[in-house]
Amino acid sequence: RSRSVSASPELAAIAARARTIAETALRFDAAALTEAVDEAIRDAFEQYGGDYFNVRGFASGGDFGGGLRIVGENGPELEATGAERHRIENAYAFSALNENTNYRVFDYSNPFNSARAAYFHKSLGGYHGAKLRSIQNLIEFQLSKTNNKVFDMMNVRYFLQPASQDQGADLIARPNTTAMGNGWFVKSVKVVPDANTEIRSLGSQFEIKNAGTGQLFVNGKAEQKATGYGSEKLQYFAPGMKDTMNVPLSNGVPKGLEVFIVSDVNGKVATVPQQTLDADTAKSFVKLVSYKVISEFDVVNEAIVCKDMAKELSQRQYKGEGTVKMTKYAPNKINYKVTASDKGLVVFSEVYYKEGWTATINGKPAKIVRLNYLLRGLEVPAGTNKVEFKFDLPKFHSYNTTSMLVSLLILFIFIGYGVKKVLVKKTDLIKTD
Repeated sequence: RSRSVSASPELAAIAARARTIAETALRFDAAALTEAVDEAIRDAFEQYGGDYFNVRGFASGGDFGGGLRIVGENGPELEATGAERHRIENAYAFSALNENTNYRVFDYSNPFNSARAAYFHKSLGGYHGAKLRSIQNLIEFQLSKTNNKVFDMMNVRYFLQPASQDQGADLIARPNTTAMGNGWFVKSVKVVPDANTEIRSLGSQFEIKNAGTGQLFVNGKAEQKATGYGSEKLQYFAPGMKDTMNVPLSNGVPKGLEVFIVSDVNGKVATVPQQTLDADTAKSFVKLVSYKVISEFDVVNEAIVCKDMAKELSQRQYKGEGTVKMTKYAPNKINYKVTASDKGLVVFSEVYYKEGWTATINGKPAKIVRLNYLLRGLEVPAGTNKVEFKFDLPKFHSYNTTSMLVSLLILFIFIGYGVKKVLVKKTDLIKTD
């Protein structure tokens, strides 16, 4: 780390080289990263000697040429050997990986009750006792139903899955090649009446029919035909059944393909396409419910916006041509380089939060629009633009100033009280004398 050495042009060049090598090695490979950084530090020491290093000494141990490390504030850690050293190297490597990458991962092993993945990566999921309602809604309505298009819009680049069914099995990373990235241009806007419709529209809309002799219940009401998004409570009761059965709808059904929920001769329930029924010459299946996708969320080309937010947009159709690149990331400030061939609408894969977040385009204030239920959107002009999101609460500074003044006032009161007691005591002693 450059902060561990005294400033000099030579070491600045070495630091730059070390960073380049390290970033090249950041591919979930802690050993490669460690080796690359070790090599850069060794070269610097051999070429310029110890005079340029403002440190206390070096630590030995490890697997790569003695595991040369500068000893500074983390000296005790860097002197570790064996398995403990390997664990520490992994921790630093994944910290660097987290700092230099801006995608998310999703841990299927325990997605919403464990923060393990967040220790290593920018993560979608995890546990926190105080969670945004919008995120909890997204979990319940979409993520829990494995809606891949929602994972795409949340820029989930890797899914972490156990390598086997054994308890405590290692996790493997499965790439998601359709992740949308940090931001993207869309071609059209779909306006919906309210937030309930907005979050449901992130999935598929189904047409559901009663295809049998029983009763289809939608949210407790008997229906012959209905439309829904899969979040409704769907049940079916047929003659001979002891109780109602739940009707599951799959997000993986292609648009327009009609599928049937059927019961076979043994009473087992299955979901089959029309082709299977056509081939069933023995008539071994009994139709219960049919459904098909009549519309679906097009995450690549479409943005969904609530009616009250739509008024902030100047148009409904765009060319949708351009690039978005994140140039700087911090929890309270994010910068992008956005290039557009024409005026465009950009969806940013960051959670919309009304309080505190502001946006500027080329230094000028811009209105943040909530898109796709919980993401941020901006209309950007043609050309190359610098976009910045920044979080700041003016009222926090006011409250902080007030708190400091009140604290100082209390402190002065105590000091004054103490001084008064001392003076009174001295006056009493003088009178006694």
